[in-house]
Amino acid sequence: MPLRDRHRGRERRAPDVRAAKLFDDTLATLARPGHPYLKREPGTAAFAAAEHVSVYSLPGVGALAGGSGRTGRPVRQTSQVSSTLVGVLATLNSDALLTLPASLAGILERQFGLARISQPLEPATFPVRLLWHTSYDRDECHQWLRREFAGIASEFTV
Repeated sequence: MPLRDRHRGRERRAPDVRAAKLFDDTLATLARPGHPYLKREPGTAAFAAAEHVSVYSLPGVGALAGGSGRTGRPVRQTSQVSSTLVGVLATLNSDALLTLPASLAGILERQFGLARISQPLEPATFPVRLLWHTSYDRDECHQWLRREFAGIASEFTV
């Protein structure tokens, strides 16, 4: 897995870390039931100006900002929360929008009754990878667990 050397500006390999790509994911935006954007699709300006909740450690509003930045409309992030559950609660109790990986959004739609809204921006795509230390390469339990994760990931249709 290449990393940028901050001091010299060159790529180097991360020591003793392995990576396996599981799948490519995109971003989905969720809203509470009855949100006005479910009745009418927002334009780029309205979407960017809406309240957006960002979940710390998940791709979301930051990746959208890159997409809307090309159109000259930065996405307005009104809050950053510590977990997905807090983001869901904030979204269910306001007109704020929650943008996160589509694989996770599908689960939240079913579990919490959130609704997916159409994004007027080109969707951002990113790889989902499984990372582990090389010391686990020969560990049979770890090998089994990696196969299980790969099997579950192959079921995602994003």
